[in-house]
Amino acid sequence: MIDKIEYGDFNKFLVSTGYLLIAVGLLLPYFYLKENFDLQIEQEKIKGFTITAQKILNAKQSFALNLINVIPYLSIFSISIGTVFLSIGGYKWKNKQNIEDEKINEEISKLKKENRKADYDFDILKKGEKIPQEEVIKNKEIEIEIEQPNISSIEKTVSAQSYYLLENLISEKLRKEYSNKYNVLTNYKINNQEYDVILTSIDNNISKTGLNLSKDIIVEIKYTSRQINKRYVLDTLTRVAELIKRYPTAITNPVIIFVRTNSEQSFDENKIRKEIIEEWSEKTIRKWNIVFTTLKDISDLEFKTILNI
Repeated sequence: MIDKIEYGDFNKFLVSTGYLLIAVGLLLPYFYLKENFDLQIEQEKIKGFTITAQKILNAKQSFALNLINVIPYLSIFSISIGTVFLSIGGYKWKNKQNIEDEKINEEISKLKKENRKADYDFDILKKGEKIPQEEVIKNKEIEIEIEQPNISSIEKTVSAQSYYLLENLISEKLRKEYSNKYNVLTNYKINNQEYDVILTSIDNNISKTGLNLSKDIIVEIKYTSRQINKRYVLDTLTRVAELIKRYPTAITNPVIIFVRTNSEQSFDENKIRKEIIEEWSEKTIRKWNIVFTTLKDISDLEFKTILNI
C-alpha cells in the first residue's frame, strides 16, 4: 500500500489518494466496533457519577448510537470515491507510462543502433589505415611516371602534389555536402587496396542482427594530362571493380571522376561512353557514376546530382 500521498504528479496523486480513501472506508467499521464507547457500564454505577460525568457519558453513548447509522454510508462513500480516483489516476498514469516506455525504448533502440554503427565504423577503421601524405604523393609520382615515362622529375613532383591536393579538395567538398550522412575518409588503405575517398554511412540503418543495411560509397579520382581514351577508362574501371571486391562490406554504386588538366584538349565524352559499353557491362556503366570533367570545372561539380542522395 502506498504509505504517503504523491504530490509531484497529478495522476500519482489521484492513485495514492484513492488507495487512502479505500483504506479509510475499510477501516472505519473496524475502528468503530473496536471502541466500546463505555456501553458496558451498569446503570447503577452511572448514577454514582457526577452530573458532569453523566452528561459526558450520555453524549458519548448518543454519539455512538447516531454514528452506527452513518458508518456504513461513510464507508461506502469513501470506498466509492477512492475507487473512482484510483481508476481515473491509474488509467491516465498507465497511458502516460506507456508513452514514457515508448520513448525509453526508442532511446534504447537508438543507442543500440549507434553502438552497432560505432562498432561497424571501428571495424572499417581497424581493417584499414590512413596513408601518410608522403606515401600518397610517392604513389602518385609512380602512377604519373607510368603514364608519362618522359616527364621530368620536377614536373612529376608538381603533378603528384596537385593530384594529392585535388583529392583533398574533392573530399572536403563531399564532407561539406554529406557530413550529416557520411564520414569521409581520404587516402585510406584497406586489405592492401588504396582508396582515394570512402564515404562510410552514418545513417544508422542497422538490422536487429547488427547487419549494416546502409551502403558505403567509394570515390576513385583520376587526374591526368594525357588524352583520355577507351583503354585508360577501362583500366580504371577494372581497378574500381577490384576495390569493390576487396572492400570489407557492401557499397553502393561507386563514383569515378576523370579530371583532365588541359581543358582545351579535344575530348568526345559520348564516344568514350559508347566504346566502353561495348567492352563492359552496359548495366554496370549505367549504374556507376562516371564523371568526366576538367581541372577548371572541378569546383562546379554537383555531387547531389551525381550521387542522387
